[in-house]
Amino acid sequence: MKILAIIPARMGSKRLPDKNKMDLLGKPLIQWTIEQAKMSKLITRIVVDSDDEEILGLADSLGVDCFRRIPELAKDSSSIYDAIFYELDFIKEKQGEEYDIVVLLQTTSPLRKDEDIDKAIQTLLDDYENTDSVVSAGKIQSEILSAKMNFDGKFISFINPKEIGERYFSFGVLYVSKVETLRKQKTFYQERTAPYFIERWQNFDIDDIYDFICVEAIMSKPLNYESK
Repeated sequence: MKILAIIPARMGSKRLPDKNKMDLLGKPLIQWTIEQAKMSKLITRIVVDSDDEEILGLADSLGVDCFRRIPELAKDSSSIYDAIFYELDFIKEKQGEEYDIVVLLQTTSPLRKDEDIDKAIQTLLDDYENTDSVVSAGKIQSEILSAKMNFDGKFISFINPKEIGERYFSFGVLYVSKVETLRKQKTFYQERTAPYFIERWQNFDIDDIYDFICVEAIMSKPLNYESK
């Protein structure tokens, strides 16, 4: 199996400008994901996809391949799937390489254990005939109470997780898929998607400064988990 890992790092970010380059405990945020990907024993090739020259230069200095994203795919409205397919097509047509599996690693979810990436890939490989993709899933905590609001601004339709049982959310730690099914369904959430369960402390995606502060605090504390 040939496995391609793609680390997207688009330059634009309205809620947290230049977040991919923000210093997180002495390293640019994106460097954490690059180093985690490099520890994998199953990934064939790692590519950083970006329209930011500084990020591409950092990726090159860390020994991974770079792919300069075209402007048409670097807009706020651009689909990550279009970017993935464009890159797969480019690699096939210009470099003569095809891949069986693609792994998407978001820079904004650096709370990964050393073994997470390979374990998630192995989850797909171990049941390859019956599974097409694997996504990270974290348990939604019981303190979350969902509710809708009516036109008067009053709460209606309360949903208490304690009453409906356990629910999970796909936090962006990792996504794995067969290339063939990803092309057909254009999503990692496919008809035969298996979960890769992550722990409570990993349930953070950096979308704003508050998320960043939480992630930084978690990574700086000697918590009881296996991660470097």
